[in-house]
Amino acid sequence: MKRKRYATKDFVLSSLPQTRWQQFVDVLKNEKLTFLFLSLILLGFSLPLLAVLAVRGEYVASLSSMVQNEEISKDVANHLLLTEDFFFDFLFLLASLIIGVGLAGCCQIFRNLAYEEGILFGGDFREGIRKNIGPVSIIMVLLSFLYVALRTLNDLANVLQNPYFYVGSCMIFGLDVLFIIPLLLIWLGETASYQNRIRSNLQNLFPLLGYGYLGSVMFSSVLGSFYFLTLLGHSVWLYLAFLLLSLLLPYYALGWHLYSLSLFDRTLNRNYPEYRFKGLHRES
Repeated sequence: MKRKRYATKDFVLSSLPQTRWQQFVDVLKNEKLTFLFLSLILLGFSLPLLAVLAVRGEYVASLSSMVQNEEISKDVANHLLLTEDFFFDFLFLLASLIIGVGLAGCCQIFRNLAYEEGILFGGDFREGIRKNIGPVSIIMVLLSFLYVALRTLNDLANVLQNPYFYVGSCMIFGLDVLFIIPLLLIWLGETASYQNRIRSNLQNLFPLLGYGYLGSVMFSSVLGSFYFLTLLGHSVWLYLAFLLLSLLLPYYALGWHLYSLSLFDRTLNRNYPEYRFKGLHRES
C-alpha cells in the first residue's frame, strides 16, 4: 500500500501568498498541468519562427560553403546575405505575429491565475486573444523591428568592414535592453491586467518605468538575450535551445506579469482598490 503523506501543520491564512513572489511560487506549485499546456501551446505557436531561423541558418551555411569552395567571394556572399535577409525579415515578422496570437491568449490565463478568478482554459484562451490581440501584435511588431535593425547593422558591418557599424549595433542593443524593451514589457503588463484603451496604457509607461526600472531591465536582459539565438546557425543546438526557451516562456511571462502587478499595486492601483493586491491574502 502507498504510504500517505500529511502536512506537518494545519493550513492557516498566513500560509497563503501575501506577496507576488510568494504567489509565483504558489502558482507553480499548484498549476503544474496548466503550465504544461501553456508550454506546449506556446511551443506550437513558436514553430514558424523556428522554421524561419533554421532556413536562414541553412542559407548562411550554404553561402559559407560556397566561399570555402571558392565558388563565390566573401564580399559577394555578404552582399547576397544582406539582400536576402529582407525576405527573412518579412518571414520573421509574420512568425512573430503568430507567437503574438498565442501570447495574447495566454495573457488572460496569467491574469486569472494572479487574480484567483478560476480558469476555463479554452474559453479564457479565446477571450485573451479577443481582448489582447491588438496591443500584443503591436508589441511583437516593434520587437521584430528592433531585431531587424540590430541584425541589419551587423550585416552592414560585415559587408563594409567598418567598425563604426559594430559600435552602432552595440549602442542599439544597449538602448533596446535598457529603455525600449522595458517600456514594451510594461505595456504588455498593463494589457494583461487591465481593459483600458491603448492610449490610456501608453500614458502610464514612463512613470511606471521610473518606479520599477531595475526589475524591468532584468527581465528585458533575458528577453534581449534571445537575439543571440540566431548565432547558433543551422545546428542541433538551435533546436535544443529553441525548445528549452519555448517551454520556459510561460514561466518567464508569469514572472513578469506578477512583477508588473507588484509595480501596479504600488502606483496605479492606489486609485483602483478593487485591483490593489487582488489575488493576495493580506489586510491592505
